[in-house]
Amino acid sequence: MIAYAATVSRIAWLVVPCLFLAAEIKTDVLVDTNVSYQTIDGFGASSAFFSQSISDADAQFLFSKQAGIGLSLLRVSIAHEAPITPELATAKKATALGARVVAAAWTPKPEWKTNGKVSGQPKAHLKPEYYPEYAAFLATFAETMRDRGVPLLALTPQNEPDYPAAWDGCLWTPAELATFIGEHLGPELERRDLAVKIIAPDTASLRKAPEYVTALLSDAAAMKYLSGLSTHPYGRLQLGKWFMRQIHGLTLWQTEYSQERQGAPPDPTMTSALAMARVLHDHLTELSVTAWNYYNLTAVNAHYRNDEKRQNPALIQDGVRFKRAYALGNFAKFVRPGFRRVEATPEPASSILVTAFTSDDRIVIVAVNANPLPAAQTFRIRGKLARELAAAVPWVTSETLSLAPLAAVAITDTSFRYVLPPRSVTSFVVDVQ
Repeated sequence: MIAYAATVSRIAWLVVPCLFLAAEIKTDVLVDTNVSYQTIDGFGASSAFFSQSISDADAQFLFSKQAGIGLSLLRVSIAHEAPITPELATAKKATALGARVVAAAWTPKPEWKTNGKVSGQPKAHLKPEYYPEYAAFLATFAETMRDRGVPLLALTPQNEPDYPAAWDGCLWTPAELATFIGEHLGPELERRDLAVKIIAPDTASLRKAPEYVTALLSDAAAMKYLSGLSTHPYGRLQLGKWFMRQIHGLTLWQTEYSQERQGAPPDPTMTSALAMARVLHDHLTELSVTAWNYYNLTAVNAHYRNDEKRQNPALIQDGVRFKRAYALGNFAKFVRPGFRRVEATPEPASSILVTAFTSDDRIVIVAVNANPLPAAQTFRIRGKLARELAAAVPWVTSETLSLAPLAAVAITDTSFRYVLPPRSVTSFVVDVQ
């Protein structure tokens, strides 16, 4: 369960001293509800390999929007041995709590690949003569998941087609992936009347994504069946403007972000949470992603103990709920599928980051203060939703609070001022009358 402050007076004791030390931010945050950008599909995490069967308590924490951080997406892996996911138990719990499930394949069957192995090394591709069989396998997977009570929102035919993994993997050239989607997978899903979105290319490197995206966009058959684009942000480059010119109305998903290579030891503190929040903010504002996913839900010591470069793979590690889980909840719990990102001053001061989102009757403002001191920030709301706004309820994740609701802040003439705690992520929830 999310930690709540015991009383209003206790909350005041925690917050009020900051007023005397807070830096006054001279630039106001302007939230313009008339200027909208992408529609959000969700925020989530993966269960691949590490989280095959999470506990009921962890499921509530991760996926309940009432009692937990409210993840609205779960990314599962597709087993190559049989058309089902090893994480079916976790997927059922996530679905029961309202999350939608997307699936990604790490490798086709070894006998269909040029190296005859599960591993992506030595470098392997799917043999073209097995394209029809592989499309049928993935379609059967979608049917099996549906019949087991876990309908898929989307399916990705290959995780990281650009990376020769030492684990489960398979390489695809941009042209191969476009051909497979346009001539095999799309028609097979259509033939079976499966309303499952195809999302691709799911590249490991953001730098490599343009090659694959260009091939998909230039293939008429692939475009007929492609619902959205996807990538991982490893090797990040400034490609926001390129994507905005190229995606032609398709959504863009960030399907796997990990802090594994942050190094040792595991970091449950706001340091990793703030690093993640910066990346999430940039992906929302620069790339206009509509979905954002952390790598894994849970991990235990056996998953990372022998590799000091992979100490931070999950939101919950060895039973400890890391601050990055709560910080992700600052977005996921309140910015639900169907919300739209709207104009907001993105960085009113150094290390103060702001995004804003709206539905028909709610405004959500997420403010990150990565500075070691509190910051007094003024927020002004204008546009079609700037009417009869009574109060903003802050939910704070900091060194001392974990997605905790604090005393409501009065809104006067569509403006309010708040002292952002040091090293914190704060979600302001404003209900529109």
